[in-house]
Amino acid sequence: MPEETLYILIRKFFHHVLPKEIQFSFRRWFLEKDHMEEKEQAMFELWKETGGEPTLRTYQELNRFYSNNLPQPKQVTFYKKILRISAIFLLPLVGAACSYFILTKKLSYTEPEWIEQFVHNGEVRQYILPDGTDVWINSGSLLLHPKDFEGDKRIIYLNGEATFHVVHDPGKPFIVKTNHMEVEVVGTSFNIEAYPDSEFTIATLESGKIKVKLNQENEFFYLKPDEQILYNYHTGKIETREVNASKVMEWKEGYLLFRDAGFDYIVHVLEHKFDVTFQYEKSEFAGKSFNVKFKPDESLNDILEVLKRISPDLKYRIEEKRVYIIN
Repeated sequence: MPEETLYILIRKFFHHVLPKEIQFSFRRWFLEKDHMEEKEQAMFELWKETGGEPTLRTYQELNRFYSNNLPQPKQVTFYKKILRISAIFLLPLVGAACSYFILTKKLSYTEPEWIEQFVHNGEVRQYILPDGTDVWINSGSLLLHPKDFEGDKRIIYLNGEATFHVVHDPGKPFIVKTNHMEVEVVGTSFNIEAYPDSEFTIATLESGKIKVKLNQENEFFYLKPDEQILYNYHTGKIETREVNASKVMEWKEGYLLFRDAGFDYIVHVLEHKFDVTFQYEKSEFAGKSFNVKFKPDESLNDILEVLKRISPDLKYRIEEKRVYIIN
């Protein structure tokens, strides 16, 4: 196998888990002549793992790309391997090829400067984006945005939960991208919850209008005020429902609102809010749901006591930053 770090980097790119902000730099490095033997070996390892063949769509897309824009690449053997892998992973190397020819033709490209806003567990932060959009970022969340919104779109990336009050600009849509959902607006107020340790990605609209696209689907969903879409990316289930959006967003003031919430989801929220780790047997709480609201001044112990009253067989103990649940 090729050198481990190099292999992991290439694997992350083909599995779409390499951070967006460094993908251009990766593509430039990947198509340079340095370390070509190790790169080809990494491609071969991925080739063996997938065992797949290019589809008709793969050839059509690559042929269209080359014929309309660029000459055929000279590194034929290497690009044949790229072709087979890209058939499995939805043509990510079309972008890499584009980067390669931009560089070889010496066309200018300025990589944007990215700003990272990370909010630790147990904290909430208000933040203003370059266009004046007001954002509240919840505990354990990461927001990534360019230093300046250039071009015809305002694109940011979110891992976690945030509420947005977007500055109206009809000629420059505001787009929030998460692992499993993309939300596009012009000017509006909405909330997105997209924590990596939760099976749900949730968008809630307070005012205006938003277009929601699930990354694994071709269908778009348009939400009206006080509507919410829930996507369970484990099961593929999609649900839309009416809510009181202003209440959903009360986490900014420290409130916690659970509506038909499973115990797993409640645990996920409490872990981020109080910076603790729960240990419990998930099967013991399967099928149980809770409807409850907690005030900002209620402690973790207060909340657990309320849950215990709702579910009398629930027992717990807190040891430093660990919560042990016994049912």
